[in-house]
Amino acid sequence: MRRLKITFENKEGRRHTFVTQNFSELLSNEEIVAIVTDFLAQEQFAGNGEFEKIVKIRIVEKKTQKLFSCYHYKNERYYIANKRMMGKQS
Repeated sequence: MRRLKITFENKEGRRHTFVTQNFSELLSNEEIVAIVTDFLAQEQFAGNGEFEKIVKIRIVEKKTQKLFSCYHYKNERYYIANKRMMGKQS
């Protein structure tokens, strides 16, 4: 099984990264607000001389376990873009 490197941001805005093979292990963490699941083949200029990956993420609603996809925008505090994350385009 492929190892996943997943970054999430909790309600206080702190970011944490897990390397795991078990996705359900992450779903059991009560602090998780959003999980990065894959990359889009798109980057934008971040304005500080670096490029920022635009990532497609999956939001986890803990009570219903409903999963839905959305895109990263800088004004949404619980959406995540971490240019240091490792991932492979499929």
